[in-house]
Amino acid sequence: MSKISIVVPIYNTAPYLKQCFDSLLAVDFDKELILINDGSSDNSLDIIKSYLKKYPKEIILIDKNNEGQGEARNNGIKQASGEYISFIDSDDFVDTKKYETFINLSFKSNADICFADGRLYGEKLHNKLLSRKFYFKNKNNKKILTGLKYLEDSVKLHSVRPEAWLGIYKKNFLIYNNLFFKAKIIYEDNLFFFSTLCLAKKVIYFKHDFYFYRKREGSIMSKKVSLHSLQSLCSISKCERQTIQNNNLKSRYLNSMPLSELWAMYKSKRAINKKEFFEVLKLLHFNLKGYKRIIILLFKLKKLEDIDYMDKND
Repeated sequence: MSKISIVVPIYNTAPYLKQCFDSLLAVDFDKELILINDGSSDNSLDIIKSYLKKYPKEIILIDKNNEGQGEARNNGIKQASGEYISFIDSDDFVDTKKYETFINLSFKSNADICFADGRLYGEKLHNKLLSRKFYFKNKNNKKILTGLKYLEDSVKLHSVRPEAWLGIYKKNFLIYNNLFFKAKIIYEDNLFFFSTLCLAKKVIYFKHDFYFYRKREGSIMSKKVSLHSLQSLCSISKCERQTIQNNNLKSRYLNSMPLSELWAMYKSKRAINKKEFFEVLKLLHFNLKGYKRIIILLFKLKKLEDIDYMDKND
């Protein structure tokens, strides 16, 4: 029988767990919720245990020391017994019926990766649904594409949405290709999105907004720019560039992806890794936006702070 593994990393999100768990447990599909307590210091673990006691057949608890969201998700991938894996953030929630529909569509497609949409949910607006949607502008709704084609189309249409929670992934595809989240970095979704699409043979997108992303103070994505975040972007650029070079991928749109990570460094704190920038330039071909960014960065380069790689041996 078809089964989905829903991986939920948890770190100090106690106030939001009930809404998250209830929305997932109500899904009418054979499922397992893999709840990873990533060293929470609040009462998140107590809440997880109360749900585990109530739903022992549907919940698996992994209680571990804090290593970050990427490594927590990796633990979930390794534990999963379902045919497909879905990643949900513990401070978010889903529209149960729409998520159920997305799961069914994904299984019927037999694709390596299935994507859908989400909505922004804001606490400062008294938890009212914002009108802005995370729609991919992809015109290929319900059409099977290769991962490379899907990635190129996303770049062309300025609709790159790398959030892991917008996708459902075939487990065998991830395991066979040794596809896991890079540990100890921020923005790990960027690299996972790129790496999985470079290897996927069958990708499909459904124009179906099932996910509610909660915009809140204190979340990883709302924190100020740090040295760690800048080094993470540099590390992601390097990994994306090496994937392009090692697999001899020829696409000006793909080449613009590692460049976009360096551009994010520049835009966030007028910083860059100069060594990585010149390595990326060796890819030679870029889209028009990429060339414009290169010109600006070359003009500003002497004034930019030079950020080291996370690993000084790189």
